Amino acid sequence: MKEINWTCGAYSCSKCPDFAIHVRCATRFGIWDGIELESILEDTTNSKAYEVIEEGVIKHFIHKNHTLKLKEGSDANGKSRRCTICAYPIFSTLFYDCMVCDYFIIHQKCADLPKKKIDSFYKMSMTLVSNSCELNLCDACQNYFEGFMYISDNGIINLDVRCGSISEPFVHEGHPHHSLYINYSTKDKLCNACGDKACMVFSCEECKFVLDVKCSILPKLVEHKNDKDHFLTLCYGEKTREQYWCEVCEEDLNPEKWFYSCDHCGVTLHIKCTFGDFIWINPGGEAESIYMVIPNNYTSRPVCNGCDSRCQYPFILKYKKYILCSLQCFKSVVGR
Repeated sequence: MKEINWTCGAYSCSKCPDFAIHVRCATRFGIWDGIELESILEDTTNSKAYEVIEEGVIKHFIHKNHTLKLKEGSDANGKSRRCTICAYPIFSTLFYDCMVCDYFIIHQKCADLPKKKIDSFYKMSMTLVSNSCELNLCDACQNYFEGFMYISDNGIINLDVRCGSISEPFVHEGHPHHSLYINYSTKDKLCNACGDKACMVFSCEECKFVLDVKCSILPKLVEHKNDKDHFLTLCYGEKTREQYWCEVCEEDLNPEKWFYSCDHCGVTLHIKCTFGDFIWINPGGEAESIYMVIPNNYTSRPVCNGCDSRCQYPFILKYKKYILCSLQCFKSVVGR
């Protein structure tokens, strides 16, 4: 974030008095779509997703035949109930539960997602739609997902609700002192969180911090079978001379990168070893479906048909006749 010299001109928002952008920043590649909006009226369509019936009770447009009641996270069985919108388990956060159905439950923050918005990555008009029974690839984080999604009006861009809800400036606990902004580059940049390369990232102009999209949406709190008594929390790296190791793959863990740990037990896990590649897909599914994500809780770990090694991640993908442990293995099989 830099000071604006108004003698050089800038773009400002008519509704948000504190929001302004340098002319060069507003019109750079990846930010401006090249369309002039002079004399075009702004869309004022109501994008709110629900109607308030009374305090703590709403009627949401995706489940409009029944009312939803606001509850505490402790009222939900986090091990078995997942949010209908984002497909992630309900833990200690507030959530809405259907007062009639047993299957419909959503995080409060997911209930607040607008029906229509301009996304931060592609600057396109997006609509929130149901995707509960299909497998899609998010065009921002490159994760396969189920649940609801934002789709562009031209049908080209799909975003899962996590990426679709991101706005700029982006504030993350892993980099609390400065705001982050989406950076489009023709060259790959190294993510400070995981060390992977990506060309679309969040970056900090003040200290050159880089965060790829998939790491930006990592949950702060997770459950894992290696620590059944406590939640694991996301650690944002630390400088230490101690040697860390991952209790899933039993290999060294770089403590300067992000990882999951338990403050009570000292359990430490690589990010990928914590989730695998299928975190945003609901376990189970229809028997006739060509794909199904299942827990890797076999007495003997199954052998992956993609890499011919034992599956070590907590969830695996059954695709047609194949058992697959990772996204890379899935792509290798699909490409055969």
